[in-house]
Amino acid sequence: MKQEYAIYGIILMLVISVIVNVISLSKINQVESQIQFISSNQQNIQYEVSNQANEVNNFLNDMKREQSWISPFDVDLPATDNDPQAILQWQIKELQSGAKVTLYYLMGAGESYTAVPAEQINQGLFEAKVPLNLDLRPQWEIGFMSGNSSIQETRKKVAEEQYQQNVLKYYVSMSNGEIEKNSDIKTTYLGDYGVDSYGIIQSDIELREKSITVNLYHHNQNISDNVIEQVYLSVYEGDSLVAEEQLNAMEGDAQTDKKSSYFRLEKEKNYENKRLVIKVIYSNGKTFTKSVN
Repeated sequence: MKQEYAIYGIILMLVISVIVNVISLSKINQVESQIQFISSNQQNIQYEVSNQANEVNNFLNDMKREQSWISPFDVDLPATDNDPQAILQWQIKELQSGAKVTLYYLMGAGESYTAVPAEQINQGLFEAKVPLNLDLRPQWEIGFMSGNSSIQETRKKVAEEQYQQNVLKYYVSMSNGEIEKNSDIKTTYLGDYGVDSYGIIQSDIELREKSITVNLYHHNQNISDNVIEQVYLSVYEGDSLVAEEQLNAMEGDAQTDKKSSYFRLEKEKNYENKRLVIKVIYSNGKTFTKSVN
């Protein structure tokens, strides 16, 4: 009899334990649901706040443009690099009679701006032409492997200097007697124009103890007429040229159009402790060089 009561007691305790666990799990699920609900509400609030902030910024920008005395600039870049110049146009609102309008521009990392008279081509619409003394060249990446070491060209300082050299800064000044207004200084990056004209070059050089392999790929993104016709590996001892090897143009699918080309050199020769330079010659006669090591 006592055993039966003991068994009933154990069963009752198990049932109570199961009920308590079920209730606890239910409460845990409720808590998790509440947490998910709160988290979802927070995300929605953040999204709404972000949207409202963007709307306010857009409204302020629109209001600023409406109140500005000058419109945004329209910059038209040349289609070729023969005597290139950028054409800038802008609209002046409430143009004063007899006002003198001048464009000031700065190319590169200098500090002195050059003045260019603006021509009024329509009522309040002005235009100025800026000569572009650009150092147009292909975007060139080099991978160099010698022995067990591999060096990928990542010259941040050089890249930053090249970037600054291809930045055009400009602003407009309107003067009428003692009254003068200057617009904000604007910038336009022109480095991509070199890529449009001469494409992207990827060259990989593997230098071993008694041999060298050079692969050069040219990607002509915009199918420019400027294609690479010849590629050379120049070998120097100090400043003296001691050898020059021409890379072979590899025939294949890449050569059937102007989108890409491939050149290769394999040479059984020891070029260790030599200064290596790759030279490319384009169809328009332009020559570019790049140091390897």
